[in-house]
Amino acid sequence: MRWLVLVFLLIVPVSFAFESYHTSSSVSLETEISSRISNVNNVQMLKINLSFFPRNSEFQEITNEILPANSDRKTDYIFTEYEDIDYDELDYNVEFNLVSDFEFKEIKSKIFFPIEDVPEEYEPYLIATDYINSDDDLVEQTASEIIGDEDDLYEAVFKLGEWAHENINYSLETLTEELTQDSIWVLENKKGVCDELTVLFIAMLRSQGIPAKFISGQAYTSLIPGFGNHAWAEVYFPGKGWVPFDVTYGQYGYVDATHIKMKESVFARETSIRYIWSSGDIQISPGNINITTNVVSEESKMDRKVNININLLRNEIKTGSSLPVEIELENLGDYYIATTLQITKSASSIENNLKPVLLKPKESKKVYWIIPLPELDHGFIYTSEIEMVDFFGSSDSETVEYSDDYPYYSLQEAEDKVYSLSLENRNPESGLDFFCNPDKISYYDYQNATLICKVINSETKNYDLDLCFLEECKGVQIEKGEMQVIFNIPLSNGETKEYNSQLRGSGIIKNSYFDVNVIPSPNLRIAKMEYSSTITYGSDGEILFSLDSQSPAKEVTIKLNNKKLFYFEAYDGSDNFEIPFSSSYFYRHRDSKIRVSYKDFNDAEYNFEEDVVMDVTNAPFYIAVGYWWFLILGAIIATVILRRKFFRFKDAPKPRH
Repeated sequence: MRWLVLVFLLIVPVSFAFESYHTSSSVSLETEISSRISNVNNVQMLKINLSFFPRNSEFQEITNEILPANSDRKTDYIFTEYEDIDYDELDYNVEFNLVSDFEFKEIKSKIFFPIEDVPEEYEPYLIATDYINSDDDLVEQTASEIIGDEDDLYEAVFKLGEWAHENINYSLETLTEELTQDSIWVLENKKGVCDELTVLFIAMLRSQGIPAKFISGQAYTSLIPGFGNHAWAEVYFPGKGWVPFDVTYGQYGYVDATHIKMKESVFARETSIRYIWSSGDIQISPGNINITTNVVSEESKMDRKVNININLLRNEIKTGSSLPVEIELENLGDYYIATTLQITKSASSIENNLKPVLLKPKESKKVYWIIPLPELDHGFIYTSEIEMVDFFGSSDSETVEYSDDYPYYSLQEAEDKVYSLSLENRNPESGLDFFCNPDKISYYDYQNATLICKVINSETKNYDLDLCFLEECKGVQIEKGEMQVIFNIPLSNGETKEYNSQLRGSGIIKNSYFDVNVIPSPNLRIAKMEYSSTITYGSDGEILFSLDSQSPAKEVTIKLNNKKLFYFEAYDGSDNFEIPFSSSYFYRHRDSKIRVSYKDFNDAEYNFEEDVVMDVTNAPFYIAVGYWWFLILGAIIATVILRRKFFRFKDAPKPRH
């Protein structure tokens, strides 16, 4: 008996792309910024300029603020003045209530790259600074290689952001740490904290003539948990203005509603608060700035922006195999959208369970994943759910079945398949359909196998292409309608193997994957036959044996000599048999045989036999003598019969007259 086992692994999120508020259309927040300043007694005048606080913007509205007395709220700072202080410590505190929306600007058409004319107001965001080394040769060369020959601005910016996210190692626990290294150091060492990842991204953008600015503020994370200081970028898109990109959280072209913008700058590192005082020789001691943010309420979730459909490219696969998975994405909007896919359920842990994808307006795209299946105990059938979600809340799942009895699929096979299908997805649109299938569902290894490929052209345009299978390619001229091409399939011994045929040429690549199932001959064999080779006359015994098959057989007959003992319409696997007997049978049939005949499902006939040699001892004298006398008498009778038949007299002679 084989058991069905469910293997379920919930994969814990490892990125900020899937936080609890990330799909909220809007959140209401309260933020408090405070600091304690010591040694202020007898200070005649103290001025505080705070430049790090929530701002009004297109996607962020301050609904209420509480400022200290004698404060003046400016656009870029809050000015507060104290005079004739007669106490030792001063508690500085500002409070804000605000509504923050999901920040996303719809870009509905292609914006060409490189940007030809940068407006004067955006030019400062192209300069190199102490930490943003956009004039460095290595930074510029790396950015240029990543972008390649891309002429779509959104694609170019996305490529740089994805590269920084994937190739710069950072610890999520360091997201609140301050900037200490410049972009050159981050690029050379391939690591950095949150702010350092952002300065490298901005430096690469500026090196390619794309204006970008440094945004600092707060954002929600479940690792702290709560809100912490954070940095991201805003990128200039002609005709749209500033578009947010948070490469640390994997949000490309938008930021979720928990991002609170508190400062924006050409530079990556600026003072958040300044103190000016007059008091003779007194030196005040400002404490750290403490920022506390809480969610007051959450508005409705955003609508789905992407459809997801999972297609397992193999099923019924061997344990320990590599499972290729195809994910088809459909952009539901008429604008660019970048989403991040995450595997949330799988058969095993996955080192990198996130995949960013950019979709153009109304675009459908296929992406691929390779999921390792675990090595598990033999004799069981395992099932696991493969589930994926995207940033905006769409999800889909499929169930894979795997067992030690199913065909093995190697990592190399999975990678080759993903590579071929990825090339096919870059095809120009055409009206060609292409598929290949073997002429039978399964074969025995002694049979001939034929591959039938069909090409259907729904266009009036003709194509001259190559149709290839293994090492053989045939040139085909494809006119409107349907055509058929035939190949011979080499059969491997007793295994199921996946093959790929390819139609290619004129910028077109189309693949057809199919399985060829080769069944081994049934090859029935008697194993573990046990019986006593010597037996005393008058006693009973038994012959024990098992009958094994490599594949299903039919019309199986088992005989002892010519006596039919067992018959099976169909037989598969292994079973044990017992033949009881009396010693008298083997006294008369000392040299016997077990004979097995059967057919495979192609009606090929097979038979074999196994000897059964048994010595029967202590037979009574009359049995032994009677047995020999019976033989002698039989011989005499046979002789008489033969003589009468061959030596009979003719009619008696007549007397003469």
